[in-house]
Amino acid sequence: MGRPTISHLLIALILLAGLAVRLQGLGAAPLSEAEAQLAVQARSLLAGGGESDPGAHPGYAALTGLLFFLFGETDFIARLVPALAGSLLVLAPWILRDRLGTPAALLLSAGLALDPILVGVSRLADGPMFAAGALGLAISLRIANISGPDHATRRAAAGILAALALLAGPPVWLGLTMLLVAWIAGRVFGLRLPDREPLSYRSPEAIGFGLALILAGTLFLRAPSGLGAFGGSIGVFLGGFIREAAVPALWLLIALAGYQGFIVLFAAVHTWRVGASARPADRAAWVFLLAGVTVLVFYRGRAVSDLVWVVLPLWVLAAAGIAAVLGTRSTPVYRPGLLALILVILMISFWVNLASFSNTFLQDPNLWLRVMVLVGTLVLAGLSAVLVGLGWEPDSAKSGIAWALVVLIVFGLLKGIFGGSHLASPERRDLWLPSPLAGETGLLADTLHDLGGWSAGSPLALDVVQSTESPSVDWVLREFPNVTRTASLSREDLPGIVITESDSQGFRFESAYRGQGLTWRVRVLWNEMTGSDWLRWMLFKEAPAVSEQLIVWARADLFLTGGEVVQEDLPVDSSTAPVPEELVPLEDVEEIFPDG
Repeated sequence: MGRPTISHLLIALILLAGLAVRLQGLGAAPLSEAEAQLAVQARSLLAGGGESDPGAHPGYAALTGLLFFLFGETDFIARLVPALAGSLLVLAPWILRDRLGTPAALLLSAGLALDPILVGVSRLADGPMFAAGALGLAISLRIANISGPDHATRRAAAGILAALALLAGPPVWLGLTMLLVAWIAGRVFGLRLPDREPLSYRSPEAIGFGLALILAGTLFLRAPSGLGAFGGSIGVFLGGFIREAAVPALWLLIALAGYQGFIVLFAAVHTWRVGASARPADRAAWVFLLAGVTVLVFYRGRAVSDLVWVVLPLWVLAAAGIAAVLGTRSTPVYRPGLLALILVILMISFWVNLASFSNTFLQDPNLWLRVMVLVGTLVLAGLSAVLVGLGWEPDSAKSGIAWALVVLIVFGLLKGIFGGSHLASPERRDLWLPSPLAGETGLLADTLHDLGGWSAGSPLALDVVQSTESPSVDWVLREFPNVTRTASLSREDLPGIVITESDSQGFRFESAYRGQGLTWRVRVLWNEMTGSDWLRWMLFKEAPAVSEQLIVWARADLFLTGGEVVQEDLPVDSSTAPVPEELVPLEDVEEIFPDG
């Protein structure tokens, strides 16, 4: 191995940056319903072994179950596998630096490390990043120009990563379908794949693939059902072609415009600049980009988070374009620099003016005047580029536009990361987030701990009855040993805690229980958004939402002022019992046991 260079230092810093933005506050937000379902499956797979069902994501269940065993069952650990996969994906361009060129590889790695969509999806337990990261690294190791004593080791690593990708569930089959369509299109347009050594059952890739598939698919031989789930994930994926589409295809375009607008524009500008002289990597990226968009349009089971497959080739094109701009030596430099400064100022002015009337939008009496100002700003930007091209030289105009886009892309990355869902307010609504979003499930756990500690001397001593069908509530109650689920309750058997939905008709014992309402989950009203709502989302990532409540009923004798529960005072039929006029405010509960 040669001596470390500046490039090695840069890729190390990029990797650390990718890890930092993905791991910071990873467990701060509670798990959503979809994430909690996967976490519960991973936990049950570890506890139940072969008797447990790992679901359609056996790879996630096996690896996360192992991490639960080693480090504990927390929200952070539940999201760790996708976060690590997304972080390690930034190494794929570095592995292919001989084909991409070192500057383009470093820029591509930086883009993958800080891209808002890739960072956001990496922080979801149920997103496609596990599949995209493992498959991307496996392909990179397979087609890279690798030689030396560690050649066989890297080939074996490619096989291991390919097996983990196949165990990642339905998202990997979506990615493989895109690759198949891209391969067919490439054959039609005459694109050649890199020459590689033929595979055999004794090759390092095959050996690594087989071992990883068996060990990871069965949780190190503890749960053979994982291999069956591997086949079941194919059925889940194919079912997505026929079920009703939950995400309109238009949302994908809105997400690309809202998160990747300047990157799409830069990729188009780069293609325009290079024309027919585009590198094989650029042509392959365009083919995969078009194949990915086509598959997503026709796949009815799509999610906005599936855009990660489209973002990857977009960044390949953008990174190549940025590398070309940085390597261009214009004479004199001030010409493209001056145009870039003008364009950036105009784009900032455009954004400020657009944001200034986003609240009123169609109700604004000066709507047409404001629209003319916005259009005038864009026209002025276009005229500036044309005048520079005619007055000086076309190359100065092209370089100035490219420099302006680079600055805007950097600004967009910083805004997406430091204004992202893990650092911004809870009111931020990203299109890739699962629906429904998590509510105050953390407050539910704190309430139960406080009641148990005050009344029984142990935070986990209370007996809890749950009447909700909710993976997120199951996840919160995982550490409580005395939890049962039932739809009915008799007068003779009154548990300490009863958890119901706010509209539930059962468990209504006014004289025996006190209730506290909590936000269970939040649903964003994407389908009901107006033009003004979408404009505010584009600018500030705000969207209207409604919350769903659950009620935590605590038996009155658990409180200092609760008194004793008298059976004769209880209604015979809980379904017809009177509904409490109002819930106990959280402030009153805190006054009862202030140490909580």
